Amino acid sequence: MADMIAGAPSCPWRRDVVTGHRDMTTTGGSTWDAAHRLCDFLEAEWPAICRKKNLSEASPRVLELGSGTGWLGMTLARNLAPEAASGSVCLTEQAEGGAMEWLQDNLAENVAAGVPLGAISLQELDWCICEDEGAALPGFGEEGDGHSWDLLIGSDLIYNEAGVRLLPKVIRRFAKRWPNLTTLYCHTLHRFDDFDLEFCRALQREGLEYRVVAAEGAERQEDAGDEGDPLADDGAGFLEELFPEKRIVVFQIQAAGADCFLPWSSSLGRPKVSSSHEEESADRPLESAAPAVDSGAGIVQVGRVHVLLPRQDGEDHRADNLPK
Repeated sequence: MADMIAGAPSCPWRRDVVTGHRDMTTTGGSTWDAAHRLCDFLEAEWPAICRKKNLSEASPRVLELGSGTGWLGMTLARNLAPEAASGSVCLTEQAEGGAMEWLQDNLAENVAAGVPLGAISLQELDWCICEDEGAALPGFGEEGDGHSWDLLIGSDLIYNEAGVRLLPKVIRRFAKRWPNLTTLYCHTLHRFDDFDLEFCRALQREGLEYRVVAAEGAERQEDAGDEGDPLADDGAGFLEELFPEKRIVVFQIQAAGADCFLPWSSSLGRPKVSSSHEEESADRPLESAAPAVDSGAGIVQVGRVHVLLPRQDGEDHRADNLPK
């Protein structure tokens, strides 16, 4: 079988989709680096994905969760399905907080600029609906009606407890409806360690299994170390470092026992191609900062956390001066 199949381009992907920044109550106001890295992974591994999943020559059908600015989904549509029918690539967002309006604005601006995005459709999706097993998922078709999806994608969608709880339920609902679906989720580890571990546990509770198939700085699977499975040894290795560096990985997620995992990819092991993928630091969500130490006062500050170091020189009133 030829390497380039299922609409995969024979030249490097064009990344001419332009999105801006908007202050919002969610993180969808900016395009985060995980979206760019998932694009790197898909560009490098698209032929392997097509072979593994036996995709036809027709344009792939892609569904994106939490599309935010829409950069990732639009870039995929622009390269994999530039002439496909509308709806071949579906970008989803919540209506609240102006998220869908922002996505619509970015799509309209890129279409006006001449980017071939006729394959894209937009669909509202409230993840809370997946907490009700009997609730339908309107707008996505039904298994057996000739409507199916090949790929479910998302990037950096967990930044609060609601996301940790709901994202595994959403993935399970789509995996149950379309058993042949390939799910790829790109995530920044060590931004919120507890969320990372609880997300993996929540996947298991939903009857799903996961595997890291690519990691920044890891040409080989063994180079990924304990982050190949954050829950290994009950998370002991994952939590071993006091101030670990953040690391972007690609999870493949599937129903337990499906045994359709992709081989390890070295696509994120190489340095990033361009610094244009980087966001301004002011646009990033709250992250752990390097510790600030006041040796005289015996206080260590990490982000908003202040730690009082033990002292033996009598009564301690330092806590009275900490920020409230």
